Amino acid sequence: MDNIVTYDVVLRRRTDPSFTIEGYKAINIIGMVRLARAGAAHLENPAAGDPLDARLELEDKGANGLNMFRLKQSMRTIVVHQRVKDHLQAKGFDDLIFDELDDALIL
Repeated sequence: MDNIVTYDVVLRRRTDPSFTIEGYKAINIIGMVRLARAGAAHLENPAAGDPLDARLELEDKGANGLNMFRLKQSMRTIVVHQRVKDHLQAKGFDDLIFDELDDALIL
């Protein structure tokens, strides 16, 4: 994905910084996409129990074919393509919660 930057991560125990676990990655999602009906609803992270209007529409030209991005109206909300959801679940990310948004999913 062109808008994803990954970083190697080393986990350290707070009480014993010499104890480390390697092999993890962190990601940064670059850029945001605006909804077509700006102001139609207040969006927040649905996983945190905030409201979500499932009738919202994305601007096709704004997404530019991205499979994962943040919403401009709610930086905490991540929109992913069905392929991303399927891939994450196939890799064992079973604790992620996805809410449907027309043809996209909210993570």
